[in-house]
Amino acid sequence: MKFSKAFKLGKPQGALDFVDVSTSYDTRVFLDPYAIEIKQNVLALECAAYVHSYFNAVLDALRAGRTHRARELTEHLSEPKDTFIGVSKGKPKGRGVGREQADHLLSALRRSRAFETGLLADLSETELMVEGVGRDKVSDLTTNIIREKLVEYTIGQCDLLEIDLGDRTYPSGPMWDPSSQAWKEEYVKRPIVRGKPVLLIPKHFVRLNLSLNSQEFYNYHMLEFLQAEHISAGSSLVQFFRKSKKPYVTKKSLKRVRPKRKDDVVDFIREHPHVLEVYKNLKGAEGALQDRQIDPDFNERRFAEALIEELERLPRGMKAAGKYHSLMTGVLPFLFYPNLIQPVKEREIHSGRKRIDLSFTNAAESGFFSTVLARPQTRASWVMIECKNYSSDLGNPELDQMSGRFSPARGKFGIICCRELVDAQLMLRRCRDTARDDRGHIITLEDSDIVDMLKGVVGLRRRRIDEILHAKLSQLAE
Repeated sequence: MKFSKAFKLGKPQGALDFVDVSTSYDTRVFLDPYAIEIKQNVLALECAAYVHSYFNAVLDALRAGRTHRARELTEHLSEPKDTFIGVSKGKPKGRGVGREQADHLLSALRRSRAFETGLLADLSETELMVEGVGRDKVSDLTTNIIREKLVEYTIGQCDLLEIDLGDRTYPSGPMWDPSSQAWKEEYVKRPIVRGKPVLLIPKHFVRLNLSLNSQEFYNYHMLEFLQAEHISAGSSLVQFFRKSKKPYVTKKSLKRVRPKRKDDVVDFIREHPHVLEVYKNLKGAEGALQDRQIDPDFNERRFAEALIEELERLPRGMKAAGKYHSLMTGVLPFLFYPNLIQPVKEREIHSGRKRIDLSFTNAAESGFFSTVLARPQTRASWVMIECKNYSSDLGNPELDQMSGRFSPARGKFGIICCRELVDAQLMLRRCRDTARDDRGHIITLEDSDIVDMLKGVVGLRRRRIDEILHAKLSQLAE
């Protein structure tokens, strides 16, 4: 049973910030440390710090010959049974690191050329450089190391989606503590599906395969570089096309003299570090998975059409305010992911004296949200959103409420979602005044704007979303 169905969320994969896993089988994606490492949002930076702290502790223990400490560090790397991702068939079993596999990992690290030469520095590079370490093991390792942050994330998403976790607490499982450089365990609230605790994974942290993949690097970067080298040197592997007389070297012939061995990959990287950098840049540029890659049954065009219908049916006024807010917690992640991630409901600020209706972490690397992140006037590391299901117009109190939540740390950009503005020009003038007084940049999105964006998705024109947002922001400067 899928998590969304178990809690009757009524939201498919595209409306959720996490992987909508089933407790009956493993969803075939992997938690990828490189996908975490390349992101600059708060959650990713915190998780990356956990991974670096742990992996450096292991490497330091091995380099110092402290075998007991190395075994102590790996004693809690049991298979995660609560994420339901990976490659197991049937009921999730995982292929994580138990004591036997932990010893195998330590042995593999010691024997590897990457460890011997000091080239190995990140967990994300182990599948690429260390024989016997595969994507499933790296994914499981990463899960265990950042478990504390994933527990916090899971509780936050349950709060957003109004999933009642009750008062009962459950064992968290071993969690790495960077400050003490040791494992700890606590009792925490957890969502339970059919008697099984579930740990939610942000979907921008997962990939269909690890980003840094030894087979891919070998086939498409190492061999292609060597092909060019052999042609340039005029080696015995060079052949010529009959008609054009153009030289070429087949990968098949190269594989006979340079078969795939991870120690050889390490030697190649030491000689040609720029090839690895190019590979990393390419993998980083691929970005997050699309929802249909995680859930092949998800159809974003049909879902966009359904959201339009639901929005049009929803009554206006205070009685339906909760339903409007709930609808927008699905609409906004669907429209703005992966630029906006980790939605949080009613985030407390100013020591709990004020609350933000809904806020997102701005993880954009291009497009509109990248613009408001970079602009000195906005610096929007968070994007704050208020949802107003009013049947009347908005006024200065709503703008003051929003601008009062801005700060240099959070940024000074927000969106007010509302049903319809009777006097749109008056509201625009008020938003311009707020911007000119340096109290922040606020734009409004009416139902008509949301529908326009959703129709862009239906028409395979997602760029329409950015067009509307850019136009709204430009109006504040006119």
